[in-house]
Amino acid sequence: MENFKSINLEDKDLFEKYLCKIDNKSYEYSFVTLYLWKDFCKTQYSIINDCLIIKKETEDGTFFMMPIGYDKNKLEDLILTLKSLSPTDTIYLFGDIEDNFINILKKYTSFPFKTIQNRDNFEYVYSTDELLNLSGKKYHQKKNHYNSFIKSYNYIIKSIDDEKIIQDCLALIEKWHENKYKLCEELRCETVEITNLLHNLNYLNLKSIAVYVNNNLVGFSIGEILNDTAIIHIERCDINYKGIYAFINREFINKNFKNTKYINREEDCGCPGLRKSKLSYYPLYLLKKSLIII
Repeated sequence: MENFKSINLEDKDLFEKYLCKIDNKSYEYSFVTLYLWKDFCKTQYSIINDCLIIKKETEDGTFFMMPIGYDKNKLEDLILTLKSLSPTDTIYLFGDIEDNFINILKKYTSFPFKTIQNRDNFEYVYSTDELLNLSGKKYHQKKNHYNSFIKSYNYIIKSIDDEKIIQDCLALIEKWHENKYKLCEELRCETVEITNLLHNLNYLNLKSIAVYVNNNLVGFSIGEILNDTAIIHIERCDINYKGIYAFINREFINKNFKNTKYINREEDCGCPGLRKSKLSYYPLYLLKKSLIII
């Protein structure tokens, strides 16, 4: 597509100038997310009619994300422009779309359109207070796992702030992959993407936690604050250490995110084990995202 280019770290300020003006809840509309998966999604962008236009390629095909900075009264013209720039074999014009933009399309355009949802892409949003306090009967098992880790291991909590810890994180990812019998394509490609992230944590304003037991890294997590929500981008642990996931989940929130209102732990990619795990923390709601045919 003409005038579209790939995302680089140097684009951070430009993107945030646009992204700070929207109230989307999805983690997809974070520069960190866009940068993290830029190669996997072949993400590109352009400025069209003073709007930030982001194009992605996924298993659903090529589509545009919600235009950032659009004028509602000029939305029809913008859509016609995007349709003219869209590949001829494209099924969906838009993807990663929340309900707020669907309502705008209904109100400000006359185009007939169809929405398609995929449960595998719904995001899990939780109450920060609930995940921090683990109160009540429904969190009894999680609290037991958390306490078990504390009682069983002599642990140290660090931030990811030097090359040694970064290399430990990468080694843990490799070990984590080896213990998985089946990985979705996204997870198979993640090592390069996470490596880029680990070396740019400060520049991207990311928070991190690394948990060591007897000088061995047993878990780490990376996230950020977006408005009133903490987004957990990466969480990898060694399951040989009982209770580590419950421990790092709570401690990361306590260390960096206890002043937020919500925790977004992203989607489950259709992985049965991941879905079971994320549901076991009792999300407040699942954030739906749609593909749109126009």
